[in-house]
Amino acid sequence: MAAKKHPVVLRYAGMDPSDISGYQAHRYRKYGDLGHIDRDKPKPRLLIGTETWAEEALAEIKLIKMETFAAELTDLDRRNRRKDLKKRRIEGPRDPWRASRHGPLREVLLTANKDWFEVTEDSAELFNTAREKQLEERAVAWLKANFGDDVIHARADTDEQAYHIHAVIMPRATVHKHGVECSVLQPSIHPLIKDYEAAQDSVGTWFSEIGLTRGETRKQAIREALNNGKAPPEKRRHVRPAEP
Repeated sequence: MAAKKHPVVLRYAGMDPSDISGYQAHRYRKYGDLGHIDRDKPKPRLLIGTETWAEEALAEIKLIKMETFAAELTDLDRRNRRKDLKKRRIEGPRDPWRASRHGPLREVLLTANKDWFEVTEDSAELFNTAREKQLEERAVAWLKANFGDDVIHARADTDEQAYHIHAVIMPRATVHKHGVECSVLQPSIHPLIKDYEAAQDSVGTWFSEIGLTRGETRKQAIREALNNGKAPPEKRRHVRPAEP
């Protein structure tokens, strides 16, 4: 019988800077749904970034806000827009990203079904870490290759039902406004954030070397369901990797 094929799991979740503290609290197992945590297993392990990545990210965002605000005030003063200058001074700095319900950051989840991790060369050896190492090496390389320095953090969770990796993307870009180049956060700057199906294609190819396949093509599944008079598949949600 042919070996069962397991898809690589890639999920994105929108993230606001105000969510970082909650993310960190769950990382240290101090907050959130902890009922699925196995206290006897090793705690989450840092893969990318420093232990102070959260503080560094928030400080960088604050600096961007202040630099853009200073440039705006300078531009208004240069153009002798006194009324607008007074108004903006009262209002204060604005967020350096386009408002949306998703926020300017992205949390990434990379994993596979727990059954894939439990398949070993030695059937007597359960929960072999060899596949965890394989997935980890490929995941870190994929993140760095596609997001570069915008991957400000990644960690490996080893204390849940299935090994998985969380990462945080801070999508930096520049735009010309107020007479200068200003830094902004713009998720669409990254093609694999802008196009979900392209991201699935990418990980499907990248992880094929360790025996994982691409996940279901969602757009195709929707079209087929509608053509057959069936309800389309539910929208993907950010879930724990042990869930189906």
